[in-house]
Amino acid sequence: MENTLKSYLPKEVPDNLFTRNELKYMGLVPIEPKEPDALVNYTDQKREFNLYDIEKTREPKRQKGNGISLTIRDRALEDILKKRRRSIQN
Repeated sequence: MENTLKSYLPKEVPDNLFTRNELKYMGLVPIEPKEPDALVNYTDQKREFNLYDIEKTREPKRQKGNGISLTIRDRALEDILKKRRRSIQN
């Protein structure tokens, strides 16, 4: 994969791109986790995270049994976008 990925600052990330953590809260996973669509660069933290297009996601395979998950899943897309906008304002 020789092509360079587009890099965004947190306040510039388009509404169709999400980190794996944001996707996890929506109950989704990227189809190709090793092939991100872009990057988000947090210069103040010196960190960079992969971004994935929501159109290239799927629901994860569920384990059988009564496993308990400590993460909140199935959040709405709007909730994630609101949280993103609030974090940018702070």
